[in-house]
Amino acid sequence: MAVKFRFCPHCAGPMGEALRFNAVRPVCAACGFVQFHDPKVAVIALVVNQGRVLLAQRAVDPAKGKWSLPGGYMDADEMPQQALQRELREEVGLDVQITDLLDIYPMDNEDGEHIGIVLAYGAVPTDSPDIPFVADDVQAAGWYAPAEIPNDLAFESTLTLLHRWMQNTNEPEPQFQPTEISIEMTGQFETRTEAVDSGPAATPKTFLITGGAGFLGINLVRYLQARGHQVVSLDIAPFDYPERDSITVLDGDIRDLAAVQQAMRGVDIVVHTAAALPLYTPQDIYSTDIDGLRIVLDAAFAAQVERLVHISSTAVYGIPDHHPLAEDDKLEGVGPYGEAKVKAEEICEEYRQRGLCLPIIRPKSFIGPERLGVFALFYDWAKDGKHFPILGSGQNRYQLLDVEDLCAAIYLTATLPCTRTNDTFNIGATDFTTMKEDYQAVLDYAGYGKRIIPLPAGPAIWALRLLERLGLSPLYKWVYETAATDSFVSVNKAQKMLGWSPQYSNQEALTRNYIWYLDNLASFEGRSGISHRQPWSQGVLKLAKVFF
Repeated sequence: MAVKFRFCPHCAGPMGEALRFNAVRPVCAACGFVQFHDPKVAVIALVVNQGRVLLAQRAVDPAKGKWSLPGGYMDADEMPQQALQRELREEVGLDVQITDLLDIYPMDNEDGEHIGIVLAYGAVPTDSPDIPFVADDVQAAGWYAPAEIPNDLAFESTLTLLHRWMQNTNEPEPQFQPTEISIEMTGQFETRTEAVDSGPAATPKTFLITGGAGFLGINLVRYLQARGHQVVSLDIAPFDYPERDSITVLDGDIRDLAAVQQAMRGVDIVVHTAAALPLYTPQDIYSTDIDGLRIVLDAAFAAQVERLVHISSTAVYGIPDHHPLAEDDKLEGVGPYGEAKVKAEEICEEYRQRGLCLPIIRPKSFIGPERLGVFALFYDWAKDGKHFPILGSGQNRYQLLDVEDLCAAIYLTATLPCTRTNDTFNIGATDFTTMKEDYQAVLDYAGYGKRIIPLPAGPAIWALRLLERLGLSPLYKWVYETAATDSFVSVNKAQKMLGWSPQYSNQEALTRNYIWYLDNLASFEGRSGISHRQPWSQGVLKLAKVFF
């Protein structure tokens, strides 16, 4: 089904439905704006070289893990042939010459609704047929003779075009059938089926992840291993995951130059995720997020690594006065953590000027498997069948991000040509509603019939300020000062330059994280800490819980 605006893009008023132009369409009751659902246009290529056809294994739904002809969606300013050439460069690093238009296919969603068209072209490589990398929506790719074509194919267009191609070859045609796409509906969100094991990456690399034992770190370890890469983890925290025996684990502090230099040996790409989070002391935040970063950059530069991806934060924007926020908006961090993140980006720019390829990613608050921290407070109330209070009316829009989508963005900045990635990118979900609606999805999944309860923002924030001074608040300033306001960034730059597209909505990410929380509760129940891998102490909220 086509995405319907919930809020008017012109005046931000609520959208309803009314009869307009001989059909029922979304209409803004305030200003009269009418939303028309324009069809999607996709392009695919039958690329042939010396009797073999190029196939790509999909890294995303629909048909995650299945094989299809490569391609993607057109941008508004492109002709179809340009879009197809761009997609092939982005996904497999291949330059092609478009030969002819082969066919046009309907594009239907899982409900059988017609949502667009697929233009199929023939193409040949213009230079070397070697595949230097795979990225974007592709997890593996290769050239296949007719007898070698995988059996698990996706999409009728792929099946039809391959059948026609093989009829024109002298090889016997194998018997293959497209594999069905399965999407299981659970509650009010889609749970995507598990992917098959991904094929090897086109060019395996050795990645160093600073902070590899953290929430983002372990998810990135798994993401990289699934694509055939070697991983080194450097972290002051113990790496106590099952993957410990399949990677190189170094216990060390990024503030220790010798430990960092040892970790850099033989490394191709560094992903710097290590950071002292907002609940750490100011001294630890500054020494880790600024001094530690400079040590990592010095060591990476001396080791002549291919590039370093720095994980920053949208906390660099402080408490903004407009939305969505773009990468060139003013930076004004709040508190030691926000200030340190701004300073860290300034240091990164110094090393860019010295020639280091250094993509910077500013993710929104990200959640998913292994995430606890402040979100554990909410999940604890949900599992115990409690209403949950939020600051303000809950009608503000607060963008989140699934950690899987963040890993995909990191991977693109780490593997695409540096001419496209040596920049700064906002990363966040594109499907999010109001804070009240998004968080309600978790309470609905919990099944107790409980609701999100709005609290007057002004008095509640003053109370939290006082509790923070007394050391009794589970929240830090940036969280409670922004929780009742809009908070979302534009990800147009990442979509345009990286070809990145998030797969999870706010509600899907929250519910996915909650399911992991329930499944793993026994391993952390009764514990608390100040990292994202530990539940944060509820402070006085533990007492308030009895009233909800």
